Amino acid sequence: MKKVLYFLLLVTLWSCSDDKQDDSTSKLILVKKLDAVDLGKNASYTFFYNDTKLDKVNYEIEGQIDGIGHYEYFYTGNLISEIKRFNQSNQNTARILFEYNSNNALTQVTELDVNANYGLKNVITYNSDGTVEVERFSGNATSQSVFAYSSLYSFQNGELVQENNSGTIATIVNYEFDSANHPLQNVTGINEIKIYSALTHGIFNRGFIGLNNNLKKQTTTFVADGSTEIVDYTLNYNEQNYPTTIVSTPTSLGSYTYSFEYY
Repeated sequence: MKKVLYFLLLVTLWSCSDDKQDDSTSKLILVKKLDAVDLGKNASYTFFYNDTKLDKVNYEIEGQIDGIGHYEYFYTGNLISEIKRFNQSNQNTARILFEYNSNNALTQVTELDVNANYGLKNVITYNSDGTVEVERFSGNATSQSVFAYSSLYSFQNGELVQENNSGTIATIVNYEFDSANHPLQNVTGINEIKIYSALTHGIFNRGFIGLNNNLKKQTTTFVADGSTEIVDYTLNYNEQNYPTTIVSTPTSLGSYTYSFEYY
């Protein structure tokens, strides 16, 4: 599955996350830095805020074109409307555009690679049974109309529990989470775009994949032959019950390690 950019549901689905934000002590806790080792490649992200709104995230990603740069965040009211990526020369190389309905539920995310003239549109539909369907369409930076594949997401108690993908390699992915605080839960506008985190396996990486809590186990079943891959995550926490480290068991491609610092 393609990871296009690098963070992030509906207010109606994660009321438990809103409850956490009402805690006067947790409001002061914002993630400051994430150091990651993702399948053997090092990455570092440093976060800057305007009050509790994300302003900028500096990044250094090993082995990636334009691997040094930053993201800038733009808001309409308290909703994140756009994320722009800039390289070390301050050239805008990518954009993510977010659209919402009248209930502030995320309905569309458009990812644009400016340099490659490539675009991917994610159209989000909320079903009456509580599942969320995402249809993906590819194209250029102006229009995205070629159907790529779709995914169906299932939730329990406001958290993602299953993902069904109908792409070239069809998979069923089951997730298990802890009950601790999510590193981004106090950031304005993040709750409304966290479904996007599920689409991309973390706006930055798997360290942020949870909607309200933190990933502790992922089981992927490959539909074609019924084989499975299980990844367990070991977490350590600070005294405020936010994760400080997340370490995965080895996978067929490598392992994942995340370390967090907070303001």
